[in-house]
Amino acid sequence: MKINNFFKNSLSVIGLNIREDKITAISLKKSDNDYKLNKIVTITTPTGSIKEGVIIAPEKISLALKELWSKNKLKPRQVNISIQGQDLLLRLVTVPSGNSETIKKVLAEKINQYIGFANTKTVFSWENIETINEKGEKKLKLLLAVAKEELLNSYLKALTQAGLSINKVTFSSLAALNAVYDGK
Repeated sequence: MKINNFFKNSLSVIGLNIREDKITAISLKKSDNDYKLNKIVTITTPTGSIKEGVIIAPEKISLALKELWSKNKLKPRQVNISIQGQDLLLRLVTVPSGNSETIKKVLAEKINQYIGFANTKTVFSWENIETINEKGEKKLKLLLAVAKEELLNSYLKALTQAGLSINKVTFSSLAALNAVYDGK
């Protein structure tokens, strides 16, 4: 996926990373057929508002985000966020080839096998890495990304209170890989 497809036709885009120590917003602006770095701004994360990656004080994060937007004259209200924490899981998994619904059911069962995610409400997505032939059977090797619903809801609540909406979510551990992959 190319960066131009990722941001569609928007004139500017904000990437947002909320960590326990600081909140960083990166603004990109459209220039010809590409995007250029416009500004990088940070603000200190309010003390005690994030625990193990989960936003436990969304009202404090919301106020910090409003201040960050106001002081730095950030315009886009839709953001691409990068999340981190122990409530995330990335795994390479192999599943029988099938349609999207079948794969979704198989992956839901696999998620329950992982310690810490069993019997927990989760959201997940996957990307097909390759199709393989294993003992005469067509299988898919997938990169499975799983997050506890509570983690994503904590971000959603804080951003909504700040008047922002989420366009795309990525795991911090994948951000560098995506940057390299998208450039090819």
